[in-house]
Amino acid sequence: MLRTNLLNGIRLGFTAGLVVTLFDSFFILKPNIFFTISFPVTLFAFNLSFWTLMGAGVALPLSFFGRRDKEFNARQHYYWILFFLLPFSFLYGFLGRVNVGKAINLPFDRHLSFIWVSLVIFLLFFGLKKGFVSNGKNNFSFIPEIIAIVLLFMFCSNISSLPYIKGFYYAFISSKKQVPSADLLLKVYLLSIYLSGVLMVLILYGGVFIKSHFFYKKKYSPLIILLLITAGSLTISYQISNRRFLNQNYPDVSLFPKKALESTPNTILIVLDTVRADRLSVYGFKDQGANHLEAFSKDSLVFDNCIASSSWTYPSHASLFTGLYPVEHGNHDNINESSKPVGMKSLLPLNEKFITLADVFRDNGYLTTAVISNSILLHKGLNFHKGFDIYDCSPGMGAIMFFPFRPILPLVCYITNIMPKFYAPYRTAEDINKNIFRLLGKVKKAPFFMFINYMDAHAPCSPPRPFSTQFSDKRFPNLYRPVMLLPEKLIYTTFGDWLKFMETQYHGEIAYLDTQLSVLFSHLKKIGLYESSLIVVTADHGELFNEHGHSLHKIPLYQGVVRVPLLIKFPFKQRIGRDKTLISLSDVYTTILDICKLSVPEGLSGKAFGDSSEPVVTEMYDAKFGFHRAIYDGKYKYMQYGHSKKPELYNLEKDPQEERNLALEVEEIADVMAKKLTEWEKQHPPRYDPENINRPTDIPSEVEDAMKALGYIQ
Repeated sequence: MLRTNLLNGIRLGFTAGLVVTLFDSFFILKPNIFFTISFPVTLFAFNLSFWTLMGAGVALPLSFFGRRDKEFNARQHYYWILFFLLPFSFLYGFLGRVNVGKAINLPFDRHLSFIWVSLVIFLLFFGLKKGFVSNGKNNFSFIPEIIAIVLLFMFCSNISSLPYIKGFYYAFISSKKQVPSADLLLKVYLLSIYLSGVLMVLILYGGVFIKSHFFYKKKYSPLIILLLITAGSLTISYQISNRRFLNQNYPDVSLFPKKALESTPNTILIVLDTVRADRLSVYGFKDQGANHLEAFSKDSLVFDNCIASSSWTYPSHASLFTGLYPVEHGNHDNINESSKPVGMKSLLPLNEKFITLADVFRDNGYLTTAVISNSILLHKGLNFHKGFDIYDCSPGMGAIMFFPFRPILPLVCYITNIMPKFYAPYRTAEDINKNIFRLLGKVKKAPFFMFINYMDAHAPCSPPRPFSTQFSDKRFPNLYRPVMLLPEKLIYTTFGDWLKFMETQYHGEIAYLDTQLSVLFSHLKKIGLYESSLIVVTADHGELFNEHGHSLHKIPLYQGVVRVPLLIKFPFKQRIGRDKTLISLSDVYTTILDICKLSVPEGLSGKAFGDSSEPVVTEMYDAKFGFHRAIYDGKYKYMQYGHSKKPELYNLEKDPQEERNLALEVEEIADVMAKKLTEWEKQHPPRYDPENINRPTDIPSEVEDAMKALGYIQ
């Protein structure tokens, strides 16, 4: 009996794995996501293994109970419903909706999918009792039931998230001049589709499947057909997704005929999102986690004191692209709207009147290209693609996690930290490099400006092995992560312990990123572009780990979050060494143009290689801290807050860790710095019109979900 039940369990589990994989394959068709071939292959292998093991696992307890029932063979269908179909329904329905972020949120069945699944199982019992379903010995199959169960979970949960379903509604609304109660109409519209879809599945199952003897009299023929359909669906879905990705992001470069001056070099600007300077060996970090970048620094001019324009991605990149301060370009959190955390609706898109760095290069005959990992805050809907001929900001494979119901594979990868690229909402450095190499192959000999954004050091900080253990004292850090995601009342470790662990993973991400930078530099050398190109490596901001009582970024402007690396490799190493000049991220714009001997647009605040005669300012606008700024002048740094928080003054030469606030001890210096900041504010008024500017309209709804996953929205 055990052997027979084991074979039946394996067959049922294999069947469930095929059905689940068949429907999971449709997620690969989601537009704009970059999928590697490893995803469908791993998805296929994981689902078949996971559910087959479950089927085999229930064979033992089923055999134990079966030995006590003399009529087991006649009633084995009921046993398999109890021991396999019910656990499968619960486990699949539960795991498919578990949400992961800062914690694991247990799902509530607000879509009522479990009710409809229970109805399917009831219909199966009814069919068995009435003889509609064959109950012959060992030749049964649950293929119809598993299809119905999987389809119900997928449909009921995801109906409101399907862009095509909403697309018809919005097309209808836009065709009307005025539609009363549009929100109520949308709810009625979605409810009608929901009920119609559920009814269709139940009718299809009850009226067709349950009376179809093909599934119940043939032991292996349906399974073979299902295997072929599933493999075909995975293959076709991947091919469609890959072709669409290439067509959208990598058009034929012959469409952009370019001819730059012979004296101007190819230029590559690399931003290491969230990498603080003092965590690199180039800047004295003792734990050697960035040796390849240190080797690169031997070919470069290294700036020891580069200050980011802000403490988070959006305003810093805008300054990098425009050569202006955040107060001037206006691309920051609009705190005038409300006191709520930032959402996409509170962000102003990059103003069309600003001449971006890409604009200048394109106007001078360069092919302007970008490969971006941070697809959330550098999305085209925010106009950061201005001036670029090719702009690839597709999200990573983990973007499918923003569906209410999704494949189980990303969840398992999240908990175990195996294949992090499958659950990260951004593309990992390895996948970014693949697309860079593809683009470099297309560019050939055309003069180009390439912007590259890596995001691996950003939360959730899940470096792959061996980097996850390189700085951690935990042999299995992937097992520690899910424990810390449990409610605090169930564990004994503190938030401080969690931050210390996350800091080790942050260092691991930097080490992983450093390795991938080495891969990029090696490829550039291989194709003969390294020596002759201008390569700039910097970061948009850093990260804090409970220093000054703050964590992560988009926080007050302490050194750990605003001092960033800046390494410039001149063509043929024309300049190398160290430069201690205080320089702002907004100065990088003019510095690059100066090296390339290109004209700098008038009216920019950024100065080539910085200006020692002028102070440097970094800014952060937030509902909690108000108009928060820090000004650097000589050895002093003065921090001013728009709200009730008192100002701070630090002597960075004697106190680089900013441990001693001198604002009350040397009030005369604090007053001088405050006056300089006031004078700076007068010299740098806003250059945008927040009232007349258009709000972003073409940003997908899942982008805001990604912002929640990355900690920008609570």
